Amino acid sequence: QPVGTQVKARVVRVQTRAHVVRELPNAGAQQWRIDLSDMQLRSAGAVAEGGLQATAIQNGKDAQWSLQSSGTLTNFDPAAWWQSNTALPPALLNGRWRADLKRNGAQTAGLAELTLADSRVGGVPSSGNVLIKSQGSGWAIDGSLQAADNSVKAQGVITEDRNQDRWTAQIDAPTLAALTSLARSLPPAMLP
Repeated sequence: QPVGTQVKARVVRVQTRAHVVRELPNAGAQQWRIDLSDMQLRSAGAVAEGGLQATAIQNGKDAQWSLQSSGTLTNFDPAAWWQSNTALPPALLNGRWRADLKRNGAQTAGLAELTLADSRVGGVPSSGNVLIKSQGSGWAIDGSLQAADNSVKAQGVITEDRNQDRWTAQIDAPTLAALTSLARSLPPAMLP
C-alpha cells in the first residue's frame, strides 16, 4: 500500500434460513417457492431484520407469482451495503417495511409500504411513509416526508392510460437552510 492510504474494513454479517424448492408438477409447468426467514443484515450496529416468501408458477404462457415480505430497520445505513461509483449520503434509517404483492396473468395487485421514524439522512432528522397499493387496473401512491421542519405530502394514481394519471402535492418548507448538510452530502450525479 502507498504511504498515507487508509483502508476501512467493514464487518458485515448476513444470516438467514433459506428454503428454495423447484417443482415440475406436469409437462410444461414449473413452480418455484422461496422462503427466507429470520433474515438479518448487520454492520457496525446497523441492523435490517425480516423475511421474504415468494412463489412463481409458470404453465405455458400463463404465469403467476406472489411475494410477501416484512421487516424492520435499526440504525441502518444503505451505504454499507451499496457498492457503486455513485455514493449514497450517510444515513441512519429506523423503521419498517411490508409488502404483499400478487400477479396473475397481466394483473398485479397488493400493497407495499415503507415507514421511517427517528432517522437521519445526510445529517438531517428525517421521517416519512410511502404506501403503494393496487387500485383497479392501476396503483395509488400516498407518501409523506419530513426533513428537519420541512415536509412534502404527495398522492397519486398511476393507471394503464397514462393520460388518466393524477398527482397532488403539498410542500411546506419554512427552513430550507436546515437541508444544507443533506444537499452537501449528495453526489453531484443526484443534484439538478
